[in-house]
Amino acid sequence: MIEKAEKDLIPASENVAKKEQTKEYKKATTIKPHKGHTLYEYNVETKELVEATYTKTDVSYIDIQKGKNIARRRVDMKGGCVYVSALNKKNAVKKLLKSYATK
Repeated sequence: MIEKAEKDLIPASENVAKKEQTKEYKKATTIKPHKGHTLYEYNVETKELVEATYTKTDVSYIDIQKGKNIARRRVDMKGGCVYVSALNKKNAVKKLLKSYATK
């Protein structure tokens, strides 16, 4: 009986220990370059502008069986990089300066 009385005196919040969880979310983005454009990758830390690299992936096994040769390109996303679609490297630099320049 004494044990029941002691449990009643302790608030319910102290009985249940809550664990703090940290969740990291990656922003899933779709980058579609315009027709005739090239996708450039600008590394913010090294300030280097290069063409983005791609990985080819097949869409589905059923399409391959039917004879459809469908392959999609997926950009190899790197941390700390900004991606820009431009006609050439000179225009990519202009777009970066226009959108990320400090005023």
